[in-house]
Amino acid sequence: MLRATILLVLLTTVHSAFAVDKPFFLYGGALTQEYTIDNGALMTHADTISGMNSELDSHDNFNVTVGIGYSIHPNIKVTLDRTTDLTFDNRSILFNDTDSHVDLVLTQLAVEASYPIAERFSFSGKVGRALISQEYDIESDTQTFNQSRNNNEYFYDLGVNFSINKSLSVKVGYQKIDFFDLEKQYAQIIWYL
Repeated sequence: MLRATILLVLLTTVHSAFAVDKPFFLYGGALTQEYTIDNGALMTHADTISGMNSELDSHDNFNVTVGIGYSIHPNIKVTLDRTTDLTFDNRSILFNDTDSHVDLVLTQLAVEASYPIAERFSFSGKVGRALISQEYDIESDTQTFNQSRNNNEYFYDLGVNFSINKSLSVKVGYQKIDFFDLEKQYAQIIWYL
């Protein structure tokens, strides 16, 4: 409780010193993100997934990210977002399965810093933690099973922002999560409230 109070006082003081016109913002992206998983890293850890030796197809067809953020300084933000519908086809070498997949849901909390490079452009960097919820569904001629797991991993994010006006901007970026070297390329729209 004391930590939360100190954090609240600190955020209020910083916000008062560096007033931001529209501190709250929403952001999201859909049909714009591509994910890849390093299969070498997956194979290293595959025996922890119910003894399964598997490989994932490194692409995703559709997913949605939505998030909310708060600017504590014109160049420093705190963000919280959730990415759903990450589905990878899974090929199990051990079970020779016919219909298997891995579903991932990412919940990410981060601090983002930006550096203006022109009137409407800025670079940004973000570091934080990602909670990764995983659902494994394995179906084969010999057996069927489901498994759920959660991981809490670090990530970093680099991007370029383009400000359309005071209320809207667009961001394109690259993100790497320390979970089988999960990589994400994305485009997002940011709406300042």
